[in-house]
Amino acid sequence: MDDAICDDDGKGIVIFVDFDNGAGLRFTLDSITDDPLITDVKLGLGGKCKADGNCIVWRNGASLTIQEMMAIVTSLKK
Repeated sequence: MDDAICDDDGKGIVIFVDFDNGAGLRFTLDSITDDPLITDVKLGLGGKCKADGNCIVWRNGASLTIQEMMAIVTSLKK
């Protein structure tokens, strides 16, 4: 997660996901607006994130599964 480029509202936080097969994803959290835990992450209140192989989890309980990440990426390409 790269929050060095985000503004005061948390806009612009970039998530980088690298898979063992060499593929990767890059997306922002800006499109997720209805989850209060993700809103806290965007405001810097989620703590550090960790990946467990199936999802990204923040210390505040926010999480994104691989399926959710893929849905974000595919919706951005439309």
